[in-house]
Amino acid sequence: MAVAVGTITEAESSSTSSLSFAHEAAGANRGLIVGVASYNAEPTGVTFDSVAMTKEGSIKNTTNNDWTSLWSLIAPNTGTGKNVVVSFAAAEEVVAGAVSFTGVNQTDMANTYASGTGNTTAPSLTVTSEADAIVIDTLGFFNMDSASADTPQTERWKQINLNAFESGMGSTKAGASPSVTMSWTINSAVQWTYSAISVTPAAGAAVAAPMRVRQLALTGIGM
Repeated sequence: MAVAVGTITEAESSSTSSLSFAHEAAGANRGLIVGVASYNAEPTGVTFDSVAMTKEGSIKNTTNNDWTSLWSLIAPNTGTGKNVVVSFAAAEEVVAGAVSFTGVNQTDMANTYASGTGNTTAPSLTVTSEADAIVIDTLGFFNMDSASADTPQTERWKQINLNAFESGMGSTKAGASPSVTMSWTINSAVQWTYSAISVTPAAGAAVAAPMRVRQLALTGIGM
């Protein structure tokens, strides 16, 4: 079963210790990924509908104190009136995007976390993946006026902030074995922080091997 993208939501703040925004999950074999770009500190935790999410990984750019992190939750609760909450120890600048998926492995929904930092116009990561998976990324930097996910990635959320605080964005791309390259183009060189992970597909139903019937010829058997 191939992974498919469902609901997408996003939020940002120039100063908050608790970023909360509505999100919905639906469908079979559900999974949820939240990507966070933040300045000065990473989240102390992320929840959906008050259920703690698992931190798949985080990275800090030590030059400018910029962070990105990715958080996962298997089988998120369905229905309306539910929120993603991104928490910090103190007020921080933050952009977050949440993407629901269906067709997700319900035991281990994410492959190996990949991350990197740099000071270029072309952030790029190689992410371990597989067929029927979807790779998702989150990129963070400061104060640029243009950034685009490279083809054939699909941009899923983007907040570009020109007032000297955090910009953050995320995209997805079909998975492939053994790995997928994720990349963005920024209008000019900037210190960036980048995270990505592959969402693992649910196992397909086992196909029974065809039965092989051997016919025996019986001779010389009397009554």
